[in-house]
Amino acid sequence: MKESDYVRVQPLIAVREQEEREVEAHQRGNVYMHVNDVSRIIRAPWHQADETIFTPGSAGMQYLGMVLENIVRASILAPNRWTTTTLSENIVEGNNIYQQIVIENKRRGGLVVEEDGCLS
Repeated sequence: MKESDYVRVQPLIAVREQEEREVEAHQRGNVYMHVNDVSRIIRAPWHQADETIFTPGSAGMQYLGMVLENIVRASILAPNRWTTTTLSENIVEGNNIYQQIVIENKRRGGLVVEEDGCLS
């Protein structure tokens, strides 16, 4: 008999522990925090209302642009492969989308952007 003919049996607990170690290693690599079987959390180094990153007029208002950017990015790269850099890029690009919407609306007389910066 060859070694390839043997069937190796491992206790289920050992298999699960190995899977958990692999998940943890993957999470460290892409900064995903495992919550449960269907939920994971990833965080960027800063948030959309951070006025040290964004102009005071748009900080915290560009959620529509960020949602659009995240949808587009998710169609290109699966969210479970995102890193903090990916999220940072999404936030910046989402802010750019918001700024472009504001500029185009002013120029074309489009949707009203309220004084608080929210799109209506």
